[in-house]
Amino acid sequence: MLQYDARPRKSLLDRFHDDEVSLEAIASGEASQHGDFVDGPYDARVRRNPDRIQVQLSRAGRAYGKPLRITKGLTTACCETCPTGARQLVDLKDPKDPVHEFMRTHMINVLKPQMATGSKVYYNALDGAVR
Repeated sequence: MLQYDARPRKSLLDRFHDDEVSLEAIASGEASQHGDFVDGPYDARVRRNPDRIQVQLSRAGRAYGKPLRITKGLTTACCETCPTGARQLVDLKDPKDPVHEFMRTHMINVLKPQMATGSKVYYNALDGAVR
């Protein structure tokens, strides 16, 4: 039987359970939680290295009554494996991010702009047939 907890799958939660807890108890939601990382937001920033871009998540909290800081780096598989480097994580809020220069000097479009969905995916030189 497949059973989901109340949290969305995309949430990348950090949970703290006792060593002897069973997988069934965790899956059913019966296992005791000993940290406060499930409910709090993480700070996020973009980290750039010459060969990779990551989203770094960081948060201070408590586990088993002790203070703790968790920092983790995430890279999407599509960005990591793109052979042309066309798919990239960028920080649109950072005016120093190189994507701003690229957007100023190239013809950038979104799919179906008339729908005004606030798209976060931008395309370089889309032809009219795709839009």
